[in-house]
Amino acid sequence: MKGFKELASEREELIVASGETVIASGKSVKTTSIIISFAAVLIGLLLALVTANLITTPLF
Repeated sequence: MKGFKELASEREELIVASGETVIASGKSVKTTSIIISFAAVLIGLLLALVTANLITTPLF
């Protein structure tokens, strides 16, 4: 019975460590997603402004 408790304790530590790794990875993915989304919005706005200026200026 004592060996079972030790084994369960070791597994619990491994699961907790794995959980902390997953949480850290999730935070990293969240930050990266926010940065990429912000960059995509800025690029979209820039392209919209350039396109609007090209459309409104006369060719000749």
